[in-house]
Amino acid sequence: MFKKKAFLLIAAVLFCASLPAQERNSDDVGRFTIGGGLTFSPAIGGGGQGEFAFLIYHNGWDIRNHLVIRGNSIHNKNSADYGTFTLSEKISFGGISPNKLMRIYGFVEGGIGFWGNDTKALFKTPLTFVFGGGGGTDIFFTKSLSVYLETGWLGHLLDAKFIDGPMFQIGWRGHF
Repeated sequence: MFKKKAFLLIAAVLFCASLPAQERNSDDVGRFTIGGGLTFSPAIGGGGQGEFAFLIYHNGWDIRNHLVIRGNSIHNKNSADYGTFTLSEKISFGGISPNKLMRIYGFVEGGIGFWGNDTKALFKTPLTFVFGGGGGTDIFFTKSLSVYLETGWLGHLLDAKFIDGPMFQIGWRGHF
């Protein structure tokens, strides 16, 4: 089993390493982004996140890898409220409009983190697993500053409880 996972990891790395060689006009997009924002959801409550992203591929459309640190409050109508602190990896894929005023993209996300409530301390095991997906838009004010709007679905697996629901995010990104 370990050999199979190692082979798949090496194959993925080699595939992704060859993608930047196919770039065209990469000066019209920032290679790196950093930003933060707020999360709203009926099931998840509210929270905030910070992210760092880097460009993996650009050739008319682009693929970015985002590292997201998120803190949320989760409201479950059948039990106590929860607090979470997670680290996720988000892959976004989309393209920049011809006039370079916006970037429209879809994304998938997965991660791991800590959770706590009245009966469990935040940094104790078991851990929480987070996954989701959706779409978004970056609206550029300048070449290096944008506001983003995202909507989608986000799920948390907290011990034996699964809490999920729609989510909406708004924030800013700096592109450099």
